[in-house]
Amino acid sequence: MKYNCIGHKPPTFLPSEPYIHVSPNIYPELNQLIVPDDLYGEKFDGRILSEYTQLFGLAEFLKDAPKEEKFYIFQYRKFISLRQPETLSTNLIYAYSVNSSD
Repeated sequence: MKYNCIGHKPPTFLPSEPYIHVSPNIYPELNQLIVPDDLYGEKFDGRILSEYTQLFGLAEFLKDAPKEEKFYIFQYRKFISLRQPETLSTNLIYAYSVNSSD
């Protein structure tokens, strides 16, 4: 399985698996796919669309991946969990907060 992290910044934790950091910003210490915010023009600029621009770039990159290969996408600060955390987010009524140990 291939892991891909979408974000303008590196994760603030150490992921347990190797991953590709998909970002408009260069971090030499990371394995990266650089997708500039302005890659798709003014109407689709990442400064407006946020990380969706990088998702479009990742989709193009994955077109050449083997069809049977699985991949996992996470955002440096958003995760999908199989169990509900205990702390409700203070600014998003549909989200929960977790710390790095969770």
